[in-house]
Amino acid sequence: MTIIDTTEPKSSWNYRVVENTALVGGVQETWRAIHEVYYYDGVPQMYSTNPATIVWDVDEGDEGAGRTLIRMTEALTKPALYAKDFTDTREVL
Repeated sequence: MTIIDTTEPKSSWNYRVVENTALVGGVQETWRAIHEVYYYDGVPQMYSTNPATIVWDVDEGDEGAGRTLIRMTEALTKPALYAKDFTDTREVL
């Protein structure tokens, strides 16, 4: 008998802190920002190019903003992700 975990969807988007590095003016710069991350089977696949903005659907009502902030706060409690953590090597969204 196969047991399927239905607590997490097969694919989903969520917020996570992503660390980036770049050579800027000959100096290695490192920064972290909250990004939208796409997961498949619980594995991060790719992330948004720009840091996440606080956006919610009007149909969610006034509670939508609070739920979005809670999800962003949860992202801050998890370890940062790095480029090597993403399995999809295509250009980020």
